[in-house]
Amino acid sequence: LASYLAFAALGTLFGGWVADGVRRPERATGIAFTAAAAVIVVLAVHGLPAWLVLTCLSLAGFLVALVAPLRDVMVRQAAPVGAIGATFGLVTTGFSAGFVISPLLLGWLLDHGHPEALFWFVALTSLLAVLSVGGVGVVRRAPAPAPDSR
Repeated sequence: LASYLAFAALGTLFGGWVADGVRRPERATGIAFTAAAAVIVVLAVHGLPAWLVLTCLSLAGFLVALVAPLRDVMVRQAAPVGAIGATFGLVTTGFSAGFVISPLLLGWLLDHGHPEALFWFVALTSLLAVLSVGGVGVVRRAPAPAPDSR
């Protein structure tokens, strides 16, 4: 866990550099999430040597955190003019909901003797995240809603 979090910090820093250098942050996000899913699937295998588990966790932390600055760029690009704060609020609320639901579901898997399912679930949700960013390149700065003329 310490290695995952340390490499996550490095991933966030590197992600900021990547976010500044790419024209299509949704593609970079998709690549990072897909690579993270592949690394996490390796963790579902029983009997891995400790060095490989540590390496996979470190790399997964790096890749998942690399996405954070890219996500922020995509949210800013997709937010309607004048509604950036509300858009970030909505995105953050989604993360908060995930932070509530995920431990309950993952804990249930562990309690019922399926620790490998935890890794499969995390890999699957990483791949689902790729689908969620697929349309961002099309959206790019939605028009501002018309003022209410009541």
